[in-house]
Amino acid sequence: MDSAGLHFELLQNLHTGVVVHLPDTSIVFCNQRASELLGLSVDQMMGKTAMSPSWRFVAEDGAPLVPNQYPVSLVIANLLPLDELVLGVQSKQRDEITWLLVSAFPDFYHDGSLKQVVVNFYSIAKRKLLEQRLVASEAELDDLYNQAPCGYCSLDANDKFSHINATLLAWLGETRADLVGKKGLLDFLPPNQKQPFIARYQEMRTVGRVDEFEVKVISADSGLRQVSLTATAVMDADGDFLMSRLVLYDITALHKAKSELERIQRDQEAMLDNELIGIVKIQGRRVIWVNKAMTRLYGYTTSELVGQSSRILYRGDAQFQALGAAAYPLLKCGEPYRTQLEMRRKDGSLIWVDINGVVLLPEEELSIWFVADISDLKLYQFQIEQLAFHDCLTGLPNRTIFADRIMQALLIATRTQTCLAVCYVDLDGFKQLNDTYGHAAGDVVLKEVAHRLQHAMRPNDTACRLGGDEFALLITQFDEDSEYQAVLQRALAEIRKPIALDGATEVRVSVSMGVARYPTDGTDAEMLLLKADQAMYQSKHLGRNRICVFGEANTQ
Repeated sequence: MDSAGLHFELLQNLHTGVVVHLPDTSIVFCNQRASELLGLSVDQMMGKTAMSPSWRFVAEDGAPLVPNQYPVSLVIANLLPLDELVLGVQSKQRDEITWLLVSAFPDFYHDGSLKQVVVNFYSIAKRKLLEQRLVASEAELDDLYNQAPCGYCSLDANDKFSHINATLLAWLGETRADLVGKKGLLDFLPPNQKQPFIARYQEMRTVGRVDEFEVKVISADSGLRQVSLTATAVMDADGDFLMSRLVLYDITALHKAKSELERIQRDQEAMLDNELIGIVKIQGRRVIWVNKAMTRLYGYTTSELVGQSSRILYRGDAQFQALGAAAYPLLKCGEPYRTQLEMRRKDGSLIWVDINGVVLLPEEELSIWFVADISDLKLYQFQIEQLAFHDCLTGLPNRTIFADRIMQALLIATRTQTCLAVCYVDLDGFKQLNDTYGHAAGDVVLKEVAHRLQHAMRPNDTACRLGGDEFALLITQFDEDSEYQAVLQRALAEIRKPIALDGATEVRVSVSMGVARYPTDGTDAEMLLLKADQAMYQSKHLGRNRICVFGEANTQ
């Protein structure tokens, strides 16, 4: 897979929606996640502009968003990135509003002109729901204040209670007689809250009012109640301080909601950071929890995995048992286990993964595993190996592999007391063919000759391309010369057959072959290759289109 294909595959598998607009706002790319979030198919989006009636956008407050305020419009107008804009989108296919967190950035040509705008976004439905709940909680708090279920008190010039309502009395667990003129609010604050309260209270005396000052109050059950406090100073006609009025809103639940919202946001960020990594919890080799990336990697739904033996992820019983034998002794000792292996997806296809397991609770056989898809990396490694050891035009082994196979064949021949033959093959008149029909035609001929040579070989034999129009053959494990001669005669006959360049043109080629045999002509690879090359040049000298065996006057 080339880099463009890899980038395309990565974009398609992102957890975030990605849409690319041209400067006229027309869409030239959208990934599958964008299609899912917007409720439109890829075909329904491609080519549309941002102003298409297929969708409409609303601002965070629910008001319709005018086209010049669309994220892509803002980026095109200002040529600056746009970071984390909250907006809602509603398509023709979906009635409800989908709330998104949208970012966009411009992409420029080398000359500085705008090439495209990349918009990415993800769903913030959970956060929006909590924000709505937060707004509802604040509205309820305001309603409670209007109906006087909030804490209310007045403090005199000595900062003692002069008046206090029933709600605040209930919070503090005291009677009015015990408080009025005897104690103040400061007596019900934890030590770490006293100094901040005094500072804000003195500010109120100076400026006349402080708003929404949060403080913790010790309640009747010895717990802490989070309150939002507003204090107003009351002055006499001469401007001297007489008293203060305080309204205390119980925001304990609101504070918890804010904390929960922050926790969910942190969890969401953690999940986003790990969206490409599959995570699975295993107990007793059974799946008890998976993240979304795990279901995407293997093609199962969460319900299809949870409760099942992890065996369903492996290629077979032997692999499942082998990993268990290797991993779990280490996990029981508190050591992590990591390996790379090929596992099976739900549809039967294979996927290369890098897995890393650590134990959570050894006594409960609970472990957590992190799984990364490395199929592209393995494919890249295979391609690199192919480039290193195979001819890129014909796919045949190259000179490096051929030399190694000769060495291996010599060892086998020595051990089994059998013979082998090395044959150099050179096309006759290939330069003239290239000059007449062009290099593309020459490539067609080379690939067809390679195919025919390989087809003529026996299963244990090897055909390789040395370079240009030169090939080499390795014929192994024979006792009589007639065995290798039959292979070469078959190859020679196949190559002489016409080769179609296109629907109307055929060409014919021949080859000159030179053969050296083990042990007759040499006992090492270097000597055999040298003598085979000499025999091939003898074949050329004698008129081509023939086989010459080193040291023999006759040709075939």
